[in-house]
Amino acid sequence: MKTIVQTPVVGDSRFKRWTKTVSHVDTSKQNGYAFEGEFIQSKVELEIGSYVLAWGSEGSRANNNPLVRLYKITADGLEKVYSKDDLSEHWALDCRDEIAAIVNATTEHRENPLAQFSTEQLMAELARRNNS
Repeated sequence: MKTIVQTPVVGDSRFKRWTKTVSHVDTSKQNGYAFEGEFIQSKVELEIGSYVLAWGSEGSRANNNPLVRLYKITADGLEKVYSKDDLSEHWALDCRDEIAAIVNATTEHRENPLAQFSTEQLMAELARRNNS
């Protein structure tokens, strides 16, 4: 099931900022590429239960700090599940493992809806469909 949400914006508009879906976090990577997903803008339709990561900076031009927000898509819209403001220039390492614990735990435990059927039941259904 999907819902339409307004993409969250984080940080000061004077600085670079982005938002992307996050389907998995690769803890072997030390930069923003650890957060696997698609960049999104504006208003989008997303699966309920999926995650959105918003990144931006705030402060002065000479001294700005990255900040991150992780949202979960619910039937009612966006629910903030993680927030971190005190990030260094190595922001991905500062929050990667904490976000991985949230996102990867959810995606790894999504059960396949076909798992409730035996192999024999699945094969019988395939045979039935081939004969129709």
